[in-house]
Amino acid sequence: MGAHTSRTVRRRVTGLILERIALTVLPLGAGLLVLWSGLPWAARWGGVPFVILVVWLTTKHTLRPGWHRFRTATGVSYRLLRRAWRSRTLPATQYEAPIYPAGERADLLVLSDLHVTVRPERHAMEQEAFDEEVHRFLDGALPSLRPQACVLAGDLTDTGSSEAWRRLSERFRPWRAQGVELMAVAGNHDVHYRRLEVAAERLGVPGVGGYFKALVSHPSSAGICSHPNDRTARRLARLTGEAPTSLAPRLRRSARLGADFLLLDSNQRPSHSPASQAIGFVGAEQLAEAQRLLDSRQDPRPVYLVLHHHLLPPGPAVREQPFLTCLDAPEVLRFAESNRVEAVFHGHLHMPYLAHHVYTDEAGRPRRMHVVSCGSALYPAEGMFAAEIGEASGVAVQLRAGRIVRLGFVPASRVKTDLPRRDHQGRLLPDQSTKLPESAGRKASMRASMPATDSSI
Repeated sequence: MGAHTSRTVRRRVTGLILERIALTVLPLGAGLLVLWSGLPWAARWGGVPFVILVVWLTTKHTLRPGWHRFRTATGVSYRLLRRAWRSRTLPATQYEAPIYPAGERADLLVLSDLHVTVRPERHAMEQEAFDEEVHRFLDGALPSLRPQACVLAGDLTDTGSSEAWRRLSERFRPWRAQGVELMAVAGNHDVHYRRLEVAAERLGVPGVGGYFKALVSHPSSAGICSHPNDRTARRLARLTGEAPTSLAPRLRRSARLGADFLLLDSNQRPSHSPASQAIGFVGAEQLAEAQRLLDSRQDPRPVYLVLHHHLLPPGPAVREQPFLTCLDAPEVLRFAESNRVEAVFHGHLHMPYLAHHVYTDEAGRPRRMHVVSCGSALYPAEGMFAAEIGEASGVAVQLRAGRIVRLGFVPASRVKTDLPRRDHQGRLLPDQSTKLPESAGRKASMRASMPATDSSI
């Protein structure tokens, strides 16, 4: 009995020591990363102590005791640092933001970051955002672009509430009725915000700030923030009209477009706090299953990869934000290269851009792959091309034999309906839609190149 008690005490002491080490390693790594990358908001908000505090809270409520806690903390720190380092050493990549010609029909429309919610004041990110703008965008895009298929690249809802999913499905019902193929992946807001609204409502303060206040006042608010995978899979199936299957990977074969769409879930890392909910992870197991799906095809077609998190840095003039990154983005990018993916579509950043990623295939030949950051269908454009696009947007694509022949961004004001705006109680609202800047009427010809030793390709 005494020996058993002694072993138990030793295990507990060892676990506490490892826990303390873990709670030091991850904040220290995050703080060094912020200092090293020089994020603008770090200087403006005193970002280093903020990040240390947030990551400490996240780690405290997230990781299991003992060795698991230490291993996970150091693993996340290492991946964040490696991701930030590799983002500065990519080969030559050109960025642009072409505007899709007005009046042209599109075979494929790609939308992301709709952030549909139950009531506008309950948005998690920006309380002034009003998702009726998304509905006006959708109502106008269907008759204006007449797409044969529509891909939704995540963050379709703001907190993953069942009512928001219901509203979203109702909005896309006319699309399904007109025969539009719908394909969708989940974003971090669809998956990892399960506790946000409930915890914030305890103090009557919406958004992430309210969550952290509730976390301090009610420690029981901590814990798994993620919706179960099977629940998210069923919601996606109801939205797209598919038969319910696993969340990911999924292979959608479109005979109409002559192309295959591989849908990945980049939210495989469970989250316990909004501090870490935006960090993405695909995982080797999912990539292996995706490879089996591609290898099992009898008649291979051009492949398009869809996930929520970005795989490339958002441009040489835009700093990589460590807590928005996908931890295994380099591995996913290599997977796309090895399968000669035609294009990658993603959301997450609210930054519209088209990146021409250059790589070398197994035979040593240079190849180019389109990596498309879709921007947001709700929030104004951010990043390098915010001035050119100026507002919420989507991506329109024309295909021939399954391959891209034209691709461009569609500013929301070009297709929005003129229906009167109403709030969630049906009251008329003044029209405050953003006008398209004059510069957005032409192709955004600005290009930027990442530093590289050979940019002749």
